[in-house]
Amino acid sequence: MNQYKEFRFANNWPKKFRPPRWKVKDTSLKDAAIAGAIGGALTEVIRTSLLFPISTIKTRLQVKANDSTTSPSLKSLTKNIYGGILPATLISVPGAATWFGTRDLVKDFISASGYDASLISSVVLASAFAGLADIAVRSPVDLIVTRSQASSTGIDTSWLDLNQDGKVKQDELFTAIGLALKEGFQKVPTLIITDLPFSLSRTASYLYIKQSGLLSNVLSNVPNSTTRDSIILVICASLCAFLTTPLDVARTRLIVEKKDENVIECLRNIVENEGVTGLMKGAIVRTIYSGVIVAAITPLRSLGYTTLRDSVLLYK
Repeated sequence: MNQYKEFRFANNWPKKFRPPRWKVKDTSLKDAAIAGAIGGALTEVIRTSLLFPISTIKTRLQVKANDSTTSPSLKSLTKNIYGGILPATLISVPGAATWFGTRDLVKDFISASGYDASLISSVVLASAFAGLADIAVRSPVDLIVTRSQASSTGIDTSWLDLNQDGKVKQDELFTAIGLALKEGFQKVPTLIITDLPFSLSRTASYLYIKQSGLLSNVLSNVPNSTTRDSIILVICASLCAFLTTPLDVARTRLIVEKKDENVIECLRNIVENEGVTGLMKGAIVRTIYSGVIVAAITPLRSLGYTTLRDSVLLYK
């Protein structure tokens, strides 16, 4: 059983803006999962809307150009930069709800089983299950979003045109949707291989450095623990984002180019045709996006999530 006694704000949150404390009630796993899903969904919509343009630029840098020696122009990178934002925002709600809800359920199960849910292994395990559930929910729409970002012409609707004649026929709509769902679920193994290494390595490295005090001397002059944790997260996320860029490039290529090959074959072909540098396309933008920006706003995202989740629990 989880006991929620108050809203949990960061230590450096101004006291005058803190709500009064009061005892609430014991909460079941079901209530905790529902509240976590709602809080996670709302915060993810905001996060997706703010970060979508940077994600679009990263995707366009990673797509193979006809002339690999020429860098994309600024105009081509920023044209219709919000193309695909609608499906991305719509899927962010069930996707984030699934991630947060699954993570909380697994953590609560670990605690109920008598194990320490704060251990690195426990947190990584919970994050792994959450990531798997999230990918399963997102995969069909992720294909549409990534292709829309890469095309710079708006939402990708080519999957609705079964005859490739430039026309979307109403009587073929359900068939097209069925085929898109099938392709999306077929890409689940690819998304697992290319997405999870970054998120799990980021989580594990962050918790290890935080719990071991590896950077305690370096960060000894930082005024409060929340700021120190944010700095550690940015460092870990940036490093992991940079190192896993080849997997992200393979992810983009396999989705956009619709090739019938696995991740290893895709990586091998990139090296053969573009050299090792081809594996690092978009690395700087990815590091800034996934490392610096996303990591920097994670405390605010967590704060919003916690506040919304506890609000649901208090209301119930």
